[in-house]
Amino acid sequence: MSPLPRWVAGALLGLLLAPALFVLHQAVAPGETAALARLARTVLPDSLGRTLFIAVTAAGLAGALGAGAAFLITFFDFPARRPLDTALVLPLVLPPYLVAIVYREMSHRHDWSPPVDSPLAVAVLLALTLYPYVYLLTRASFRRQAAAYIEVGKALGLDRLRIATRALLPLATPGMLLGALLVGVEAVSDFGTASVLGVHTLTTAVHRAWFSMYDGTLAAQLALIAAVVPLLAVAAYALATRGRGFETPTNRPRPPRRSPLTGPWRWAAAVFCALPVALGFAWPLLVLVRWAADAFGRFRLESLSGELLHTLALAGGTTAATLLLGLFLAFTVRPARGPAWSLGALGIVSLNYALPAIVLAISLLVLTGWSYETRLGGWAADSLLLVLLGTTLRFLAFAYFSAENGLLGVSRRVDEALRCVGRHRLHGTLRVLLPLIRGPLLVGGLLVFVITAKELTLSIVLQPFGYGSLALSVFHFADIDLYPPAALYALCLALVVLYPVLSLNRWLGGR
Repeated sequence: MSPLPRWVAGALLGLLLAPALFVLHQAVAPGETAALARLARTVLPDSLGRTLFIAVTAAGLAGALGAGAAFLITFFDFPARRPLDTALVLPLVLPPYLVAIVYREMSHRHDWSPPVDSPLAVAVLLALTLYPYVYLLTRASFRRQAAAYIEVGKALGLDRLRIATRALLPLATPGMLLGALLVGVEAVSDFGTASVLGVHTLTTAVHRAWFSMYDGTLAAQLALIAAVVPLLAVAAYALATRGRGFETPTNRPRPPRRSPLTGPWRWAAAVFCALPVALGFAWPLLVLVRWAADAFGRFRLESLSGELLHTLALAGGTTAATLLLGLFLAFTVRPARGPAWSLGALGIVSLNYALPAIVLAISLLVLTGWSYETRLGGWAADSLLLVLLGTTLRFLAFAYFSAENGLLGVSRRVDEALRCVGRHRLHGTLRVLLPLIRGPLLVGGLLVFVITAKELTLSIVLQPFGYGSLALSVFHFADIDLYPPAALYALCLALVVLYPVLSLNRWLGGR
């Protein structure tokens, strides 16, 4: 490979480091620690403790729900298994802050509804809406390779318990850890759910320091503290899984045969799988439909079509940009046989995802502020460009990880064969390599589309004048207690991401 792509990739990775370096520079400013020291003596320990509690509890609960449901759906047959296989991914359709709004209003209006203004409630609601990450990745691991390992275990005379503990669980551990990591990072970065329920976390502290106290240094210092845990978790996962993988003993992986459950166990399995769907999707959806029915004829909804187009444009543009950049980085890293380039690139693109979204948004505001006085900068400030830049930086990690993971499954002998026949690298990439990694790319693109359409924090901070999106409208209407129009916009948002979520489920092995 010519050195030019390497230099371009290095420059791109340097640009991706800019927000994190800005936060670090602001946080270590000399003589600017008085405000942080005052918070350290008062409210900072509580905010840090709540953030850690929410992240760990949400990741653990989501891991238990997702992995348990994936195990039951994959290996056992029980009533309503097939519809539950699809229904288990539907909580991914509703943003966590939207579900929090529903349960907050239920607790205010009905005595039988438990209070939700606590860190435990935030963690539970985040787990109920984000556990599909764990479910999808764990189920994909089981269905891709479990059948062959079960056959090998039976041939060795192992019973089901030993096969599960020695083969199936270690096989699914990388997927479970990655899903739990995503939930934990989202929990640390969450602003909408904590804000709706009135729980003070590090993310809400950053928002208050910037927008209420107008103290950029304090906001950067709090952001640096908030980013430490996700960064350590991402680094630990990358080091734990580097160079490790599982190979199936057969040439044609197939899903394992399911054993029918009998007696009360079959109903217990159905209830276990149905409960998170009911709490995280079905009940909030019914409440939203009831609220939305009151919106027609009472509110002016002329902006609905424009905000729908804005949401589609932002989600589609972010998906295209992240896939192009992720593919370029993955193909540039591929010829480097050492792990340093791969691990370094993954770490750099993961930085902006590990940073709380509000921190990334504030960094972009400051870093691009110099351009507002120019004609080009003024046009960018009044368009979706800055929001698109923020979502691309934040979610590039998904596209890059998908592209690199797909290329890991393609033998390097394919590259050698293309060079032997004299084909140009671009021709080989377009005609051979891209079709081979189509599945991982589609999964990464669908995931980026879904989470971008639901993204709230970046849009709140970076929105230009006159800009609106479905997520913004839901949050703003609910903030002033106009729940009928908020519900109507929320149902439109759910329809936007419904097909991508179902497609994601299908590509990851749903049936």
